Amino acid sequence: VNTIIYNVGSTTISKYATFLNDLRNEAKDPSLKCYGIPMLPNTNTNPKYVLVELQGSNKKTITLMLRRNNLYVMGYSDPFEANKCRYHIFNDISGTERQDVETTLCPNANSRVSKNINFDSRYPTLESKAGVKSRSQVQLGIQILDSNIGKISGVMSFTEKTEAEFLLVAIQMVSEAARFKYIENQVKTNFNRAFNPNPKVLNLQETWGKISTAIHGAKNGVLPKPLELVDASGAKW
Repeated sequence: VNTIIYNVGSTTISKYATFLNDLRNEAKDPSLKCYGIPMLPNTNTNPKYVLVELQGSNKKTITLMLRRNNLYVMGYSDPFEANKCRYHIFNDISGTERQDVETTLCPNANSRVSKNINFDSRYPTLESKAGVKSRSQVQLGIQILDSNIGKISGVMSFTEKTEAEFLLVAIQMVSEAARFKYIENQVKTNFNRAFNPNPKVLNLQETWGKISTAIHGAKNGVLPKPLELVDASGAKW
């Protein structure tokens, strides 16, 4: 399993773009394309996972573990105490996958410490734990991501609200931005300030599966049935 490193604490727009391109290249199946669009591998392709190490200010780091075939975040780890590796796994990850997260994030069994995420990875759950009705109320931005890393990495205890806020920001600025150039461009446009994700960002996140299926099932570039999406103001287009 390879690790993509991104220095959040010392970054630029071009470094963010390079990071996302590196992540896309690491995740994609080089032998698959659909209408010129790179494709993610099937579930059996090795390596099955990719790690993203987020380096924050003050030498704080958090490593995300993503499924390579869909870029879903399964859990994360952080350096803890003197030389321990603390791993955190969403509670909807089970069976052999759960074992994989533990051993991939923290390979050394002797220094491994568990601090489970006591909720699942669905957006409605993350929103509820963050204390908001919609993730549109949780601001995104490089400084916010950096600050959130500092609230968790190496910290003995933190609230579920703090953890959910970090995960909402990290998932959208890493996984969703890698999936959608529009979301990447929203981060780049608002690079040095906090911003609230607009309705188009949320809609793309919620319809990624449908969009991917529609493109894959297109005949001669024509979608099998119309896709209903919304623009930045929330109007249908």
